[in-house]
Amino acid sequence: MSAAAHPISILVIDDDPTSLELAVEVLGLDGYAVRTAPTAERGLALIAIERPAVILMDLHFATGVSGLEATRHLKADPATAAIPIVALTALVQRQAEHAARDAGFAAYLTKPLDITTLRETVRRIVTAAPA
Repeated sequence: MSAAAHPISILVIDDDPTSLELAVEVLGLDGYAVRTAPTAERGLALIAIERPAVILMDLHFATGVSGLEATRHLKADPATAAIPIVALTALVQRQAEHAARDAGFAAYLTKPLDITTLRETVRRIVTAAPA
């Protein structure tokens, strides 16, 4: 990533502290400005205030809105529809991946997160995103 005046912002929405910590550390070392939210509702509130360039979102939370529901909401809103969203999940079944893609996720990462795959996925999405 180039040394821009404003680093690319990424929002990680996940209730798993280990996944949050890993994403913040890895993506922060890559020069991204990383924010976090422990629930979909808190993430949606942050997105209403700040528009991240990329969102990494867990599919399932212990309580409240699911990542699938939150993504459908974001994709239905013209103000947030273009933000790429990456699914984070422990679900490895094809059916879960298809549901995520149908909801509007741009990519699907399984937990535990692989550092190389996380970096490559975010880099690919950031590079493909319109300026």
